Amino acid sequence: FIGRAKIGKSRILGSIVAAALCGGDALGFKFLKECKVLALTLEEEPATLLERIRAYAVEPTEHDKQLHLIDERLALKAAKNHSEDHDWTAWLDLMLRQFKPDLVYVDTAIKMRMLWQNDPAYRTKNITEQDYQNASWLDQAAQRHKCVIVSVIHGSKRKNAPQHNFDPFESIGTTSWTLAGCTGALVLMDKPGHNPLEEEDDGQRVFSVRGRYMPHGDTHYVVQSNASGTFSNLGEYHHVIASVRTQEYLRMVLEAQQQGADNVTARTIAALSGRSERTVHVLLKKFIESGQLFEGQRLEAKQGSGYRFVQAVASRKKASDDFRRPADDPLS
Repeated sequence: FIGRAKIGKSRILGSIVAAALCGGDALGFKFLKECKVLALTLEEEPATLLERIRAYAVEPTEHDKQLHLIDERLALKAAKNHSEDHDWTAWLDLMLRQFKPDLVYVDTAIKMRMLWQNDPAYRTKNITEQDYQNASWLDQAAQRHKCVIVSVIHGSKRKNAPQHNFDPFESIGTTSWTLAGCTGALVLMDKPGHNPLEEEDDGQRVFSVRGRYMPHGDTHYVVQSNASGTFSNLGEYHHVIASVRTQEYLRMVLEAQQQGADNVTARTIAALSGRSERTVHVLLKKFIESGQLFEGQRLEAKQGSGYRFVQAVASRKKASDDFRRPADDPLS
């Protein structure tokens, strides 16, 4: 997964981890089950990755048995304790054998190698060869342990390219596009503006995917960066998970109110649904802000008391119907 600094690589990878945990879609690929994830987050704090996961309506504490995090501190400690016996590839191989993950997230492989610094031969190789060796070893490890490994490579700013026969991978030089030969798929992420396939828009990011898992050649598509820091058009899992859970919470509030309750707290909803209070608050807040109705009624939040429904005008009934049965919801 290659892109220049501050392009949004870690935010996208947070969405991939979220999709893996809940068995959803990301970047056009489907996770067939709720996955075990091993995340080596070497360039940011684990708390940051957890917040990126939450941004996609997936609460990591509800999947704590599936998610194992290793940060820079733990990786450096392992390097000091085991550098006499193992290089970084041997140590990571042990971690894969121990945790048996379905998805591994390495941000970044070159940082992992630098933390160990116990192989003199590595220091004499240029960056191109180091990237090739890292990617090739990770690809072999993924096949050996029957998992998917997603690793980050930092790329430089893309060069302008001729408008005819445009190849986005050639625009970043041989350092990166040749890696497609030793990976299952190479994903290039960039801002629009240099590619005739793209339109100039500050809120968009362009993905180009190449590799042996792409049966019909390269794939190019655009995703939209949202104000919340998330990206849309990454798959259906966010829409499905959010809408199904929101309807579950709304039904609880409505039934409690029909039984005489004035308000229903997030703590009560969380206890009954087995979710976290944070998830309840986030989804119900989004529903209130959307202006949609449920069963012809409008949801209100009263600080310190909880949630309740109030009668809405009839002209807004259609919004309720649209929410309960969206045309593109695969569960409808």
